[in-house]
Amino acid sequence: MARTNTGLPLEQGEKVVWQSRGGGPAGWGAWVYVVAALVGLHLCGTLAFVPILILGASTSSSYDSYGEPYDDRPEMSTSDYLAASLPSLLCTLISFGFVGAAGYVAIKPRLRPSYFLTPRALVTTKLLGGYERWPLDRIREMRQYVAVYHGRYGQRQEVPTHRVELQLDSGAWVKVGPIAEMQGLLDLYEHAVATRWIELASLPEIGGELAPGEARSDVLFVARTRTTAMNYGPLFVGPTRVIRFTEVPEAHQLARLYTLLAREGDAAESEELVVSTARGGSFGHFVDAAREDARPSVDGTTITLRLGERSEPVEVSSADADRARAFFASRR
Repeated sequence: MARTNTGLPLEQGEKVVWQSRGGGPAGWGAWVYVVAALVGLHLCGTLAFVPILILGASTSSSYDSYGEPYDDRPEMSTSDYLAASLPSLLCTLISFGFVGAAGYVAIKPRLRPSYFLTPRALVTTKLLGGYERWPLDRIREMRQYVAVYHGRYGQRQEVPTHRVELQLDSGAWVKVGPIAEMQGLLDLYEHAVATRWIELASLPEIGGELAPGEARSDVLFVARTRTTAMNYGPLFVGPTRVIRFTEVPEAHQLARLYTLLAREGDAAESEELVVSTARGGSFGHFVDAAREDARPSVDGTTITLRLGERSEPVEVSSADADRARAFFASRR
């Protein structure tokens, strides 16, 4: 099993097509909040004890509260006083260590990507280090976890969370999360695993590797474009048509386009699939023009389309501009 630069364990030929940090409501049980309250109260007590301990160590313990020396008690040195207070000091350090460890465990998944989806598995980071792998062929259902709370007088309250529930082939249910981009994961699972509307293997790798549809030389597909500092949808240039999606698609909609372009077939067949999908109405507004009329050209990081009497600049990344330049040069 190979490992990526981040240490993520992947099988041979496997790639990460989606990732997310932790985040959002978790819907923990009431016992978690009870423990947190008890720990908080204990910390308040230890924090109040520390100044008293420091003050006691800096003054002689052989004087009473009025500043008069005790006649029948030997003077206690600072070291003796600290030694006598050592158990309390240890309890204080243990409390701070416990809170620090709990805070690290809770915050760590929110600081960097901790949940990953590949065409074969859902991979999650463990709280104490390492990774846990859930093969997709073992997952029978994935759904949003809704926490149910019961009030003092029997009131029932349902709270949608950012955790997901997985039903495994054994019948067991497990909870994963909270996941910041939970809805994106549910959409990909529903359309890729449950209905096969998209193929996860057709998506680009998170690390930057092109998707199969982007790596083609007979058509040009740019997933993300901009015009006048506004985000737009994908751009497709085929043998005879130019399709420019003006609305930013949902993750599963973009994945559908990747899937269509990854299918076997020549440029004309792929063009027909993209045009029919755009005209289906589920992708919102789009521009459909004959390629000979649009006369697409690239200058720097801008692809220019001629739409009637106006020219529309389509801003792309430098890598996409290089692909476009090579594509147009090969089609002259």
